[in-house]
Amino acid sequence: MKRLALASLAVIAPLTSALADSNQVAALGLTDGWYCKVGGKGAEGDSVLVRAGGPRPFLGIDGLDCHDPVVANGRLTAKTCYANGGIKLGVSKSYAAGGDKITLDGADFVLTPVAPNGDVCPPAQKAAAVSSPKPIDDFAADPTFIVTTVEKGTLPADAGTMPVPAAAEPIVEAFKDYLSKGCREAGGKPEFKPDFATAVDVNGDGRADIFMTANRMYCDGAVSYWSGSSGSTARWALSKADGTYAIADQLHHNVEIQETLKNGFQLIVHLHGANCNKIGAGQCRHVVNVDRNGEIHTIAWPDGKDRSIQGKPAATASKPAPLTHNLPPADALANSGWSTWFHNGSTMVINEQTGRIVYEEPKASIAGTVPKGAILFEGKFDGKRISGTAYVFKKGCDPAPYQVSGRVEDRKGFGSRIVLTGPAPKRDRNSCAIVGTTATHSRLVFEEYMDI
Repeated sequence: MKRLALASLAVIAPLTSALADSNQVAALGLTDGWYCKVGGKGAEGDSVLVRAGGPRPFLGIDGLDCHDPVVANGRLTAKTCYANGGIKLGVSKSYAAGGDKITLDGADFVLTPVAPNGDVCPPAQKAAAVSSPKPIDDFAADPTFIVTTVEKGTLPADAGTMPVPAAAEPIVEAFKDYLSKGCREAGGKPEFKPDFATAVDVNGDGRADIFMTANRMYCDGAVSYWSGSSGSTARWALSKADGTYAIADQLHHNVEIQETLKNGFQLIVHLHGANCNKIGAGQCRHVVNVDRNGEIHTIAWPDGKDRSIQGKPAATASKPAPLTHNLPPADALANSGWSTWFHNGSTMVINEQTGRIVYEEPKASIAGTVPKGAILFEGKFDGKRISGTAYVFKKGCDPAPYQVSGRVEDRKGFGSRIVLTGPAPKRDRNSCAIVGTTATHSRLVFEEYMDI
């Protein structure tokens, strides 16, 4: 097998230089790397990621990047933990550590070497003595974009790294501007690596397709909104027959580009385990290819897919029902902890105690897809901060989950507004397959009902 590394990118969230000055992660005395769960409570596939080396240390727990862990009286506590979207949370767990093992809330995690593009913390990981991997340096872990030749194919001479063509340079600059704006709004200073964009021909038309990722940007002085334990924001620019580019926004860990005899060029997109109905960083691969009009097509989900019907046109797929909540009668909603809000023409009800946002009266144009009582969001209301799971609906398909976060805003005498953002899934036009994201920060806006 011939392998050409196109970019060596680590899945590491840019953190603040101030946090790096006081390295509380290094103070734990743990070896950098993945600690895979081998027993105790919880679902198989859980993991802990230690990144004490480099200028931006963090401890990855429960999908959060924690920068100030402290151990006292048998507990690990961290007050500065961030999920994708930039929301700040806290963690407190019973803790013990010794050798290459960590114990959190009764679950054991063992330091486990991971080969490039290997299965990170597979389910049913067995306890075993393992050797410590080499420390992970910043931007020096598994490659994000690589090319391989399989099935005795022949790697074309132009399949490796290519220069970014002049026609694609405005696309690269636009993505840089987008990331820079968010970084500056958060109080940071953006810094891009020289190989921010990777160019390779994946649809065989002789023109470079462009792959960009937020992993190639530091946001010095502010917490990143675009990289974390769930992966990193990426943008693909795929060449079309008319000379333009189709843009696809993604959230992934890494991508392997393969030349095969059966499917031509295919891309194996490595995602967080939640995309394959797993908990933690279990292996989740989405195999796709790209045609010469820039369209992405699903070939397979080798590790299973969460709540999706793959390969079937929506019109012929079975009709699963969205998650629903049995609402109390309308005249009893207020007394049951529910308040009324409006969202994009639909009437919604929100219960902060249960953490749910539910359709009370879907607007006419979606009533055939979204029933009364369908859950649009479920998660946690922590004062004015909100985080959890939202759902995208398509007729004939299961709701597609994605992570969102946001806050309650005061409109100064005109009630409150809730704004949630996150990478909403984008479906294939002819099936229920998820082929990417509609935008890095899709917005859900809710306006409070006011009885004037």
